[in-house]
Amino acid sequence: MKEGSMKFKELTSNEEILRAIEELGFSETTPIQDETILSIKEGRDLIAQSQTGTGKTAAFAIPTIEMIDEELNKEQVLVMCPTRELAVQVSKEFKKLLKFNQTISVIAIFGGERIDKQIKELKKKKQIIVATPGRLRDHIRRRTIRLDTVNTVILDEADEMLKMGFVEEIEYIFSVIKNKTQNLMFSATISPNVERLASKYLDNPVKVKIEPKSIASNNVKQSYMAIKRKNKKSVIGRILDHKNPKKCIIFCNTKRMVDELILEMRKKGYSAGRIHGDLKQENRISTLNQFNNGNIDILIATDIAGRGLDIKNVDLVINYDLPEKEDSYVHRIGRSGRAGADGEAVTLVSSSDKRMLNTIQKYMKKDIKHDKVPSQKTVNSAKIQYFIDETLRNLDDNIEIQYSSVLNYIKEKGYSLEQIALSLLKDSLNFSDDNGADYNDHSFHSNNKEKERNRSSRRGNKPFAKRNANKSRNSRNAKNRFGSKSKSRVK
Repeated sequence: MKEGSMKFKELTSNEEILRAIEELGFSETTPIQDETILSIKEGRDLIAQSQTGTGKTAAFAIPTIEMIDEELNKEQVLVMCPTRELAVQVSKEFKKLLKFNQTISVIAIFGGERIDKQIKELKKKKQIIVATPGRLRDHIRRRTIRLDTVNTVILDEADEMLKMGFVEEIEYIFSVIKNKTQNLMFSATISPNVERLASKYLDNPVKVKIEPKSIASNNVKQSYMAIKRKNKKSVIGRILDHKNPKKCIIFCNTKRMVDELILEMRKKGYSAGRIHGDLKQENRISTLNQFNNGNIDILIATDIAGRGLDIKNVDLVINYDLPEKEDSYVHRIGRSGRAGADGEAVTLVSSSDKRMLNTIQKYMKKDIKHDKVPSQKTVNSAKIQYFIDETLRNLDDNIEIQYSSVLNYIKEKGYSLEQIALSLLKDSLNFSDDNGADYNDHSFHSNNKEKERNRSSRRGNKPFAKRNANKSRNSRNAKNRFGSKSKSRVK
């Protein structure tokens, strides 16, 4: 089906849900919603492959809300998510759809939050539970969550849950459920492990696969910069000053690198926050809110921010470290250029990243453009232009009234307008003092060509007699192998 081929009114008659959908600004469905909602309403088990950002939360939330027994204040729908952030986001999506329904309750359960607080909440509301597997298992063992009345189980981002090692918790949770349930699995990728899990817990499921328009969005301009590893922190500053993004996510492979980089960025005066798995839940959610609200411009994160989280209006993604998996690269850069907007992704690579860079390009079937690190002169020119543009935008009639007294006070101290302007320019532009260092690794590409020449040279310089002997030996081996078979056939 084509995107937008159906109206929500064709998939649900629930007026409260339709009002909520209309208020959210949606009228037409996405392909994943077209292909799944009716099957879920029919009570079928289902496994669906769909990328993040395709509307899959609504795809399972709309039909499961409709099937809730509003008079029964007990556990009925169970959604399992790999991370705390995703659990919070999914619960928020449910609540948006339930805006005009004050009867059905939703609660998010996850680690990193006081369990006694969650127990208190569970006594009041529990019809829809969105949880991470580890904390859910804790509550089941404490009997603060009982699954006797659960009729629908949903595994969201199933591939990620298995990658994170939650298989034992998932199996335990299913073992506790004694009654017949409708089981749904949603996953960005269907790995052999996901298939094994599906075959174990899904009964004759409907299989849905939504093909992405392209593995990587065409709205995202991709490039890489070849540099020495030791120069990464210096290069980050140049990229940010040159591109001047409104919102930027910088991805690192390790928590330690996130912690190191945040200190460096703040020391240089950048407005930055960080998220990774070791930070307290409230800190992570607070940082995400600050980033979404524009209180900080830069988010430094591990792959926890690569998928599933509600992060809006990112115009630049920087891969400080090249990810270790191809799909992680796609999820990272997909944080930019969402909802049809243009975005950009810049990846820093060093000589040890060559193989992975090639693997990612093959995976996407798309070349990533090589860009040079902008020179300090180029960066300074860009900063001047941004400053001029911003200054001209801010000029209006009220400026003279509001600030003329300050200007007059400084002039009375004996400073000229030119001296005042130069002082303000110095503070605003803050030109770097790295003496115009060239951070490009000029040997990055030549090394490949040199190695290939050396390999060719070694092959070409092999003595003729030796090459002939090898050929002869290979020929005899081939005759022995295939000749013996022909003799046996003759017999």
